[in-house]
Amino acid sequence: MIIEKLFNFLPPSFKDKARKIKEKKSLKQSEKLKQEQIISKETIKELLNSFDISDDLFVHTSLRNIGYALEGGKNTVIEAIKECINLDKNTLLLSALPFRTTMKEYLDNTSFLDMRSAPNAMGVVNNAFMSMPGTLRSLHPTHSAIALGIHAKEYIDEHHLDFTPFSEHSPYYKLWKNGGKILLFGVGLDSMTFTHVPEDMLGENFPFKVYLKKQYIVKVIDFNGNEVEVCTYCHDPKLSAIRNCESIRDYLINAGVMKTKSLGLSEVSLIDAKGYVDIINELLSKGKSIYGKF
Repeated sequence: MIIEKLFNFLPPSFKDKARKIKEKKSLKQSEKLKQEQIISKETIKELLNSFDISDDLFVHTSLRNIGYALEGGKNTVIEAIKECINLDKNTLLLSALPFRTTMKEYLDNTSFLDMRSAPNAMGVVNNAFMSMPGTLRSLHPTHSAIALGIHAKEYIDEHHLDFTPFSEHSPYYKLWKNGGKILLFGVGLDSMTFTHVPEDMLGENFPFKVYLKKQYIVKVIDFNGNEVEVCTYCHDPKLSAIRNCESIRDYLINAGVMKTKSLGLSEVSLIDAKGYVDIINELLSKGKSIYGKF
């Protein structure tokens, strides 16, 4: 009590310094507490098996958001997922975007891409998956995907043939066509690239112009060393900035399209791809969208 009273008479600069020291100490203690919490592979598998993941599965992850340490290290998550999906009957997919800027900023500075050495900027889980034997990566210069399983080749082979990243030849569109699901592991709806599938489906009929008029051409070197010229339109960064996918969370949950369970400091969600597109179309018919009302 006496110390608190004396603190009030200290100079403002000294008070600020003391607060910063206290905050830093509190943060360190919080981080230490997180690391003392361990999530095992069996815990992850138990959670995954409580969902219905008997279909093709597209996964988005963030270990940082989960917060707690993983027993077995960074490969634990992808190994657990692999053990919960039958790859003799289904296909597992993750994103392999080579950039963390806006799509426009990346394309403005990229006219050539060698997929044999192109980075995967989507985190440690995605990179661990990409390094596994048998995985295949699509040739799209901005929104490539990696796949493993019975239909991996069919998912990624034609991705570069479309003028937009989420059209009928893309793995994202094919996930919808095949009745697949999306697993959000430690991330929310704003991290789900499948969001753009209904936009590309509707094309000019979508109420917002999500793509800029300019068409970009990128020379891509495939995994056999051959050069492929890929043409793609680019998302409008101004429109992307106002996109709010979380605004439709309640609609998805109430319709049974999205199921969510807690894990660590975050959550794990499973979303039905066809159900998601149906909800988007239903909302559009009512003048509602993830870009606002229209």
